[in-house]
Amino acid sequence: MEEKNNKEFNISVGIRDRLADKPVLHFILIPSLIILIYIVYLLVYNTGGIKNVYSHTMYVPIVIAAVLYGVPGSILASIFGGVALGPLMPLDTASGELQALGNWLYRIGFFSLIGVIVALFTNLLCANTAVRLKI
Repeated sequence: MEEKNNKEFNISVGIRDRLADKPVLHFILIPSLIILIYIVYLLVYNTGGIKNVYSHTMYVPIVIAAVLYGVPGSILASIFGGVALGPLMPLDTASGELQALGNWLYRIGFFSLIGVIVALFTNLLCANTAVRLKI
């Protein structure tokens, strides 16, 4: 009984296991991540394009996807976010100037790197917490 209470208390332990038990949540979480990526796209577009700092807001859905869905989720979110802020986003919305191919490919790679790091650290945190709680 004590172990069950510890599992419920610590949100980081088995978060992906809890999601696997509730497939209905995926119908909420995945569209929510897509909507969040679209909101970031709109924010960046409406603030003048990729030339401004607002593109860093895309890390939010990538980190959420990494925590909830691990490495595969983080890479998918990174690709979707990178495409939204890459070929679909002008460098400057006023002039319509497009970005260079290298810029948005680098951005996708860097988004993926950050997502994978967060996913791996989440796995490590969950494993260490599980060992400490002896689950």
